[in-house]
Amino acid sequence: MAIDTYHTYLTFAGNCREAFEFYRSVFGGDFHVFATFGEGPSDMDVPAAQKHLVMHVSLPIGGGVLMGSDAGPQAPAVNAGNNSPSRWPPAASKRAMRCSPSCPRVAR
Repeated sequence: MAIDTYHTYLTFAGNCREAFEFYRSVFGGDFHVFATFGEGPSDMDVPAAQKHLVMHVSLPIGGGVLMGSDAGPQAPAVNAGNNSPSRWPPAASKRAMRCSPSCPRVAR
């Protein structure tokens, strides 16, 4: 049975914006949501140096959505293996394979 839809969430160590700009350049489309921690609720305790970090981003690709964020102010550190793996539908897999050598290391 083919996978027609997917919803993948990736967590980054401060480079979510860079990674998602790259994904958008490869797959096309527009972000459905792009919000930083600085744009979050006023009662969030976010240090000024972390307000630029991505709280949530979503990029529709084919029949699914690729979502992500930077590790928040109180989240555990992001290390290879504790962020989310990604499964792509067949049409997107072909495009992803073409860009594979250029993908940010944290997103592989």
